[in-house]
Amino acid sequence: MTREEVINQLQDAKDGYREYLTNEAFDIAIEALEQEPILDKIRTEIKALTSNRGFLSCSVDYIHEEIDAVFDKYRVEKEQEDE
Repeated sequence: MTREEVINQLQDAKDGYREYLTNEAFDIAIEALEQEPILDKIRTEIKALTSNRGFLSCSVDYIHEEIDAVFDKYRVEKEQEDE
């Protein structure tokens, strides 16, 4: 089953499962699934950074800056999508 199919099923099932889970729980599950592709991209970029031996010998501050830049990149993309 694809991620999109799971999201659609959760959205369709929200009202039928009210006695077991709150709609808020369904909304959180849906949002988490929607964020997975972005998290996969972030993981891939960070893994690429850290696989470079030279990168790991850099200062901790530099490493944090580079990783923060990856997060910022996707944060900006997400904000632009939401507008």
